[in-house]
Amino acid sequence: MKNIILIISLTAFCILFTAALEASHYESARSLSMAKSFTALAMDYHAIGINPANLALSSGNNFSFELFSVGADISNNSFSLSDYNSYNGEYLTEADKNDILSKIPENGLQGSGETGISALSFSRGQIAFGITGHADGKASIDKKILELVFNGNTIGDTMDISNAYGTGIARMDFNLSYARELKRLGWGVVNWGINLKYIYGLRYANVEEASAYVATTLSGIDSEGAIQLKTSSGGSGFGIDLGLSAEYRQEWIFSLAVTNI
Repeated sequence: MKNIILIISLTAFCILFTAALEASHYESARSLSMAKSFTALAMDYHAIGINPANLALSSGNNFSFELFSVGADISNNSFSLSDYNSYNGEYLTEADKNDILSKIPENGLQGSGETGISALSFSRGQIAFGITGHADGKASIDKKILELVFNGNTIGDTMDISNAYGTGIARMDFNLSYARELKRLGWGVVNWGINLKYIYGLRYANVEEASAYVATTLSGIDSEGAIQLKTSSGGSGFGIDLGLSAEYRQEWIFSLAVTNI
């Protein structure tokens, strides 16, 4: 019985998590690996979707090309990588189960993830072009489900679940970026940049309502559940990214950008 409940719980969470996507700007593999602390370091075609003004920091008419790259980031509100390594594949004692459940807040286990993809990106001097894709999402599963998985159900138990949710979006961007010098000062140079993008929506999904009821009685288990999922595909539009960058005495780089206007 516990195995069945575990499979159902994990399946439901995966469905919600996969459906969970929220609009965001493109993050390259390098950006995601640096926890997105990348605005001042994004040079050449890496500046696409981050700060187009950084293209003016490139020296001369250097040509850079990237065929394909992908990056991903996953996080949750309860467990660290150390927790995962400690419990994965191990036999769980009662103390282990209590420790795991104690890490989950009362509002449930919440997870989020995002993926950034870049293809056929190139830059030459202060001009860049690239095709980028982005998908990210978030989802939540009620703590009561996990308590049921670990502790099982007993006669008289009643569980009413309504905290699960998920939302998100996936899209592709076709980007054209340009930058040039804005002003040269005694300490360095200030640049401006613009990125024009055509946005094509791939998929949108949102869990409008999710609920479940489970009651354990002498005659068996009574249960019912419902999920209302709103989905759509297609759709398109245009967007603009604007940026400023400054190089101070050839030692410091300051960068500021506003994306997805």
